[in-house]
Amino acid sequence: MRAGLCGIIFSLSTLILGCGPSAPLTAVSAGDIPHTTHLTMKEGDAQRFQLPDGKEIAVWCERPGFPIGGEQQTKSGLKTAWGERPFVQPELVLKMQPDGSEVVSGWKSYIEQGAVITRGSDTSEYILYENLWQFSITEDLRAASDLPVTIKIVSRPKKGEEQ
Repeated sequence: MRAGLCGIIFSLSTLILGCGPSAPLTAVSAGDIPHTTHLTMKEGDAQRFQLPDGKEIAVWCERPGFPIGGEQQTKSGLKTAWGERPFVQPELVLKMQPDGSEVVSGWKSYIEQGAVITRGSDTSEYILYENLWQFSITEDLRAASDLPVTIKIVSRPKKGEEQ
């Protein structure tokens, strides 16, 4: 009984705190910029990237239960997600409109979401920003099994030059 209770508590803490299996860490120094990493991700895989300022961006692979509005789907059904910790997406920030409706205005995170760029049925690229760094996640939409992902980290463009 005690072992079962411990397992339930661990499972709940994993769900709530995102303390699941550890994800490998790639530390990127300022001298490594520009940096590119190619991954082949399976459902449940995660990778953490430590940026030169010490902040982390985690990327993981999941199979969404339903399509996200307007987002391109991969042949495999797998998609990436991101956050400050693996398997924990930041909370949305909602802004009240004059008519009483709410719109999404960002994330409660040090990570800012930029553009999403889809190149036909070939790739989708998600641009993220953290302080001085631009972090992009490019998914290969054509993959039928595992999900090929390219991570690129470059210096953040100056205001007005961002994608």
